[in-house]
Amino acid sequence: MQRSKDVLDRSNFPQTIISEDSLCTVSLTYDPLSSDTILRSIRSPAAGANVLFLGTTRDSFDGRAVSKLSYSAYPALALKSFLSIAKHARSEFSLEKVYIAHRLGVVQVEEESIAVAM
Repeated sequence: MQRSKDVLDRSNFPQTIISEDSLCTVSLTYDPLSSDTILRSIRSPAAGANVLFLGTTRDSFDGRAVSKLSYSAYPALALKSFLSIAKHARSEFSLEKVYIAHRLGVVQVEEESIAVAM
């Protein structure tokens, strides 16, 4: 049985799953998210537009100051859940491709912690 600290060992990341049809990609990483890489992965000659949502760390929450966020996850479950969400969104909204990436570890104010592209 793997210990939780082994599961989140930085040397095991990024962890990425690409769907069987290569139309959905999900990823967990300790590295900063790259908008260029994400947008390149969803480009398609059949799509007339690409949309990229970036969730960033803000400096306050509920009236209290925030200096950073710290994320952890159970990678196998997180990736499985993200892939299910990506496939559902693709099917429900007739999207060409979907990409979901989430940061782990410390994410400073104004840095991106999640990216969703379609």
